[in-house]
Amino acid sequence: METRKVFIASSGILAVVFVLFVFFYWDYVNDTEQRRVDSHGQIISNAIWDFEVGGMMEYMKLASDAYKYKHVLVTQSTGEVVIELEHSFQKPIDKLFASMKLLPTRVISSNVIYNGKVIGRIRVVWQNTAIYIYFYFSILTVLIITGLRYYLHTITAKNELEKRVVKRTENLQKEIQDRIHAEKALRSSHERFLAVLNSLDATIYVADLETYEILFINKYMIESFGRDM
Repeated sequence: METRKVFIASSGILAVVFVLFVFFYWDYVNDTEQRRVDSHGQIISNAIWDFEVGGMMEYMKLASDAYKYKHVLVTQSTGEVVIELEHSFQKPIDKLFASMKLLPTRVISSNVIYNGKVIGRIRVVWQNTAIYIYFYFSILTVLIITGLRYYLHTITAKNELEKRVVKRTENLQKEIQDRIHAEKALRSSHERFLAVLNSLDATIYVADLETYEILFINKYMIESFGRDM
């Protein structure tokens, strides 16, 4: 019963930890991606200023591939499009999760600043894939709960076995003590019986009915007839 309470309490704690992890990790990945887009804007600021489209294009392609941007749009402060990229990264599992609304997309934008002046803007459509982290974390949680349950079951079985061993040991000790007391009582009774027979002024003996071997002779008979009669 005690281990069951421990298991329920531990499972509840793990469930709370999982919920808190989902809540805080969601904010973390969104904030991280915002900072990353801000960083992209800083990196391409020189290229926009000098209008070096080739290098900027290569960099944003690499960024799109690395961070799974579905759409990238870089514009100048005038609104003129400098770069526009479209990507499709969805695998079958991605499509499944997307159909279940588990892969939400978010539009993230940031100003491109050069020497303290806004010279353009970068806008990306980013797909939040935190569901995969949640999935792995949930599997880990299930494994921990399963391992905890097995551990507690093992501890319970061990405790039960120890209790049975202690109980059996106590029973054996009681049986041994009872046997010792019985042997002492039998010995005492036998000695009292011999004392009574030896105290009688009468010839008393015990013999085997088949072999006629004399098994016992009381004191009076020994004194009267001798031991070697």
